[in-house]
Parts: sequence; structure tokens; C-alpha cells
Amino acid sequence: MGRSDKAKLRHEHVFQRSKMIAALEKAAPHEIDDILKTAIGCTVTIEEHTRLSKFDEEYGWAPYRKAGITVIDTQTGERVI
Repeated sequence: MGRSDKAKLRHEHVFQRSKMIAALEKAAPHEIDDILKTAIGCTVTIEEHTRLSKFDEEYGWAPYRKAGITVIDTQTGERVI
């Protein structure tokens, strides 16, 4: 992938950092690992990023579903959404 192609992509935090931090601040020690497991990144196109921005109040994979974005796990090749 060339530099110009990478410029057309955006890195998204599936579970927004601010909400994750708030959950971590309130968490009991035994809950921390489960919260950290939600630290998932997703690479999207600029157009998909724009579609996702309409659902900023949503959390997790819900905005991707509502925006009609297909998500593929790059490690397994399986469709997430």
C-alpha cells in the first residue's frame, strides 16, 4: 500500500477511549482485564469515517452496524459485522 493509499484511511477506536478510561477509573481490580480487551482498533476509509461520525454517541460495534460498514478481522479473515 502506497503513501497516497494510506492517506485515505483512518484509525478508529471501536470502544471510545474516553468511555474506556471512565470505565477503568470506576472498575474493581477484577474487571480491568475485561475492559482492556475492548481496546480494539479498526481501519476505515475516509468515507466510512464520515458515516461513523453520525453515530458518535454509540459505543462499540453499534456505529459500524448502523453505518452499514462491513468489518473483517484481519487476523482470521472472518467477518465481524
